[in-house]
Amino acid sequence: MTVLLYTYTDWQCKVVPQLEAALHARGEKLFWIGRRSPGINSTMIRGVPPGNPFKKQPAFEAEGPLPTLEDPIAFEKAFLSPYMYQMNRYAKGYGSRGHTMKYFHEYRDHFHLTARRFKRVLLRNDVTSVIFFNMPHTGDDYLLYRVAEDMGLRVTMFMVSPFKNMFFSTPSIESYGILDKSRGPSEGASAEMDVFDRQVKQTVQSYMFGVYRSSGWNIKDAAFAVMALLRRNPGFVLDPGRIGAKIFEVMRLRRSLKKSRRTRREMLSGHRTEQLLDWLMSLDRNTEKLPEKYVYFPLHFQPELTTVPQGGVFGDQALAIEMLRAALPPDVAIVVKENPMQGAFHREATFAKRLKQLENVVVLHPSVSNELLEQNCLAVGVVTGTAGWEAIRDCRPCICFGHAWYLDCPGVHKFDENFDLQVILDNPPTRATSEAFLGEIVARAHNGVVYEFFLDSDDPDVEAKNFNALTALFVSFTFGETPTTFQAH
Repeated sequence: MTVLLYTYTDWQCKVVPQLEAALHARGEKLFWIGRRSPGINSTMIRGVPPGNPFKKQPAFEAEGPLPTLEDPIAFEKAFLSPYMYQMNRYAKGYGSRGHTMKYFHEYRDHFHLTARRFKRVLLRNDVTSVIFFNMPHTGDDYLLYRVAEDMGLRVTMFMVSPFKNMFFSTPSIESYGILDKSRGPSEGASAEMDVFDRQVKQTVQSYMFGVYRSSGWNIKDAAFAVMALLRRNPGFVLDPGRIGAKIFEVMRLRRSLKKSRRTRREMLSGHRTEQLLDWLMSLDRNTEKLPEKYVYFPLHFQPELTTVPQGGVFGDQALAIEMLRAALPPDVAIVVKENPMQGAFHREATFAKRLKQLENVVVLHPSVSNELLEQNCLAVGVVTGTAGWEAIRDCRPCICFGHAWYLDCPGVHKFDENFDLQVILDNPPTRATSEAFLGEIVARAHNGVVYEFFLDSDDPDVEAKNFNALTALFVSFTFGETPTTFQAH
């Protein structure tokens, strides 16, 4: 009987020795996949690097035939698309140290081989449960999760919560955000909205490296923008009428992303840079002519797990907008706002063309105020983003397309075939119901930190206490002694 642990950072790996000892005391073994884990020998954060995950990794290259999947056709139909999406993040030209797969059949072959190899690992090590330190979203970990799920193994994944020193747990991606109503309300399940709203803001600002603030022109930012453009898109000098606008957009992106290296990467190169700049410069900044009635849809930064896999099929945000447009009355517009951190990946010309084909859809520049757009809208539409929480906070209806932590809050409406705008408008969140929901979800969350970025103390005793608490929880989850925050799907 073996527990498989999948870690994502060196810091998370520190829990492995004491978790192994704790499981051994209960008669269980530990198999670990993570950075620098035994038999993996990977220099990448992901324990199994994308592209050629089993090269020079003896633990996965054991002799013997690969077992087949229970139903490979159904498995491919369900999971090949999100797997390719996640793997594409590391394709040549998009990510460093990535893979060179280019054609559909290469991804498909790799998908089946990797799934079968993971199944062999799970079978040969007698794995009975799998624990992820995050929601799987980088390709290899996602496929490991789906194979374990297909084999009927117990799966537990952890997610950073927006609340201080707390995290969520879920047995599946599809369960995330769904509370087990059969458990009944927790005692004293109510929380003050303002207190937790501040925590949500602080968490988002920390994770997103602050909030974008325009500070006009300065020599340092302008020099960076010119050098970045010369490197990524030297032809920009041949367009004198728009040189200033292009420099401004790169400066704005740099301030949003906070890091020069990340900005250069997000710009990509050549025609992709030009497409990104064309897209950004085409977006309207004028809020004086907003439609009288509209649903506000702020775009997510991509690629991120908040869209794939949390968004399901609506990780394709253009599809979400297309479906929403088809479901809304003709006189209700959709106002879309680009994300200030968004780079060229996912903003090729094809994305712009899809939105331009829709009637009564307005796309605004990322510099436009979120607060202004939310205050004047009928409802807020999101895949899973923080804007959904802000709608709840302001007692405004939220239309959610994916699996967000606040999905079960009254006044949040999952987009489906029963979509009815009037029903949504007639049932907005209220402060009382939202505070009751907050209290309930906090009562079901777990104390501790699962990602070092949110450990707000350098005291080694604090870190040790945190790992002790995590170890006890991990063992408890392994034996089904502690319920997860969200219910089994």
